[in-house]
Amino acid sequence: MSFKKFRLPWGIDWALFLVPLLLSIFGVVMIFSVTYSTKPLLMISQIIYILLGFVGAIFLTFFDYRNLRSFSLFLYLIIIILLVLVLIFGDRTFGAARWIDLKIFQLQPSELAKLIITLLLARIFAENQKNFSIKHLLLVFALVGLPVVLVLKQPDFGTAMVIFWGLLCFLFFSNIKKIILISIL
Repeated sequence: MSFKKFRLPWGIDWALFLVPLLLSIFGVVMIFSVTYSTKPLLMISQIIYILLGFVGAIFLTFFDYRNLRSFSLFLYLIIIILLVLVLIFGDRTFGAARWIDLKIFQLQPSELAKLIITLLLARIFAENQKNFSIKHLLLVFALVGLPVVLVLKQPDFGTAMVIFWGLLCFLFFSNIKKIILISIL
């Protein structure tokens, strides 16, 4: 049986729908089997989170991500503020302050930073595709350097390196002279 014959409405691929659903069901069964005698509400909270994620996935299915392009700088400023706030008010666990407790859930701004910085870099590289200069290179390094330093202050070396390597990937696939890229490395 081929899944290519069966498509959800609006051209949504079955695999993109079924695989997360099956993994979520498997996760709930595992949580239930481990915690049914000690914390039965843990399974219910997990089901609520899965339903919220499903609603978010449906919303994002119909949302055109290209609309975020014009908001990328604004989102970047919000992420910088959140990264500063996590250093001031963040919950400390084993010496690291990476989360902001919002009482409903804990927010980890560095995870959002990876997405928003990618969005901002995509905008900058797309707008300056033909004439990417040293000025643009310095701007990009400054825009990425600030959140990388803030994430390193948490400390979260892994996330900081993911952000930095994301920049290097953008530079590698851009039309910047490869000698400049090699000198950066």
